Amino acid sequence: QGMASCYFAWDSEFKWFNNRFHDTTTPRWVPMMSGGLFAMTKWWWKQLGGYDSAMTGWGGENIDQSLRIWLCGGEITHAEPAYIAHMWRTNDPKTKAHYHINGDVHRNRWRAVHGWLGAFENVTLQYPDFAR
Repeated sequence: QGMASCYFAWDSEFKWFNNRFHDTTTPRWVPMMSGGLFAMTKWWWKQLGGYDSAMTGWGGENIDQSLRIWLCGGEITHAEPAYIAHMWRTNDPKTKAHYHINGDVHRNRWRAVHGWLGAFENVTLQYPDFAR
């Protein structure tokens, strides 16, 4: 409980796994995070360039931000013993996702892969979601 982590697969999806066997005396590095769970200084956020303004809707920003952090000299670790909860409120007009456009998740994920993986982006192109 409370020890879930994410990883990035070649199909550009992030997946959750239970990392409960971690030695708590050392930092627990995490390869990938969910988009809304980052905490960082304003200075570092600006250094990284913030969110990609060409991404639309939501989905894929977690891949982009995680790769940016690691490839630009940062690191992602768990903030133990922090716990995060997420609630969908689809019937509440204040929190309803009015901006979601079908297909954007694949486009956003492709932007992250294309922008950060270089020659390795060709591996992702072998998956059906990205076949040309």
